[in-house]
Amino acid sequence: MRRFAAMIIVALILTVTLSSSLPALEKPVFFQIPLITDNQVTDSIPCFRRGETYYSSVEQLVEAMVGSTDSDRSTLTLSFPGKSVTLTVGSPFASLADGSVWQLLMPVEAIQGNYISETLSIVKLLNSISRSELSFDSEKRSFTLKPFSPPPQSKDDRSRWALDLVIIDPGHGGKDPGAIGFGGLKEKDVTLDVAQRLNKFLKSKNIKTVMTRDSDEFIALSERTSIANNAKGKLFISLHCNSAKQRKAHGMETYFLAPSKTERATQVALLENEAIRFEDEQNRYKELTEESYILMTMTQATFTGESEDLAGTIQETLTKKIGLNDRGVDQAGFYVLIGASMPAILFEMAFISNKDEEKKLKDKKFRQKVAEELGGAILNFLAEQEKAPGH
Repeated sequence: MRRFAAMIIVALILTVTLSSSLPALEKPVFFQIPLITDNQVTDSIPCFRRGETYYSSVEQLVEAMVGSTDSDRSTLTLSFPGKSVTLTVGSPFASLADGSVWQLLMPVEAIQGNYISETLSIVKLLNSISRSELSFDSEKRSFTLKPFSPPPQSKDDRSRWALDLVIIDPGHGGKDPGAIGFGGLKEKDVTLDVAQRLNKFLKSKNIKTVMTRDSDEFIALSERTSIANNAKGKLFISLHCNSAKQRKAHGMETYFLAPSKTERATQVALLENEAIRFEDEQNRYKELTEESYILMTMTQATFTGESEDLAGTIQETLTKKIGLNDRGVDQAGFYVLIGASMPAILFEMAFISNKDEEKKLKDKKFRQKVAEELGGAILNFLAEQEKAPGH
């Protein structure tokens, strides 16, 4: 036991002796390294050297690559469109938003108000999350930046993105009946029947279609846009029947995805979003705060204009051709539209809670008329989009 204790004491003495003999890191002297874009010096990056290794200011590199940073006492988050990564002072590990981990060559440091990292490994990390391309030449002591620029769209590209596949989504289904009218009519039955008629009409016009359900089955809201994205759909049409406590409420309305601007739109979204109570995994919606909802709708921001145009075309056509009250186009946070990588709308074809409109919704001729006019509106929208620049 005494011998073991003596060995520990000797080891401690050796550790202290070795540590005290190591040279302390000298205070770094920063200098500016030019950043070259299109053969011109456009910026400079604060850097320093330790031996043959270069270290650079992370914030300055991110700013040069048109990204953003957010820091606190010990972490720095780097953000680019669709991607972000968090660095921690004293650690060589970077945490990406998708849960993966990236290892830098050396731990991140905080020096003189700058977050500092070994240059080559931070450049490699930044290139993995930015659409720009950055390189570092230690011999010439210079950075070179190639800003991202989308390639010119060829004819083949345009044909690949031709608006040739419509996703038809009959609302509710299976254990979720949707709204139920005075006469017992279920929303899920109306939406499926109209969807099948719309499907047949579009196919007769040589438009490819995919239905999120073609029978009385329950499909989770999040699965519906997954089906659409996996099928590489170009339009997403979700069909519903409206319902309200005010039994005199009547007419048609069309929605696209965006934060609600009116109380009425909010109430309609809340009603349709109630379908989540039938889902087995409801926890996925618990984190859908206002902030996270806004971030999620940003994924569809590219198509907001087209979605609003599609909603307008459908609303104008259907109210004129069918003759029901025009309740207009509005925007709200419908779960079923979140995540759709394409123009997406939700169409409320009539009020099932209104006795007169419930009778219409029971009528096969009315359903066929809605399907045909809706199909015609979709065809008109597709034709207008094909004429637009870039198609």
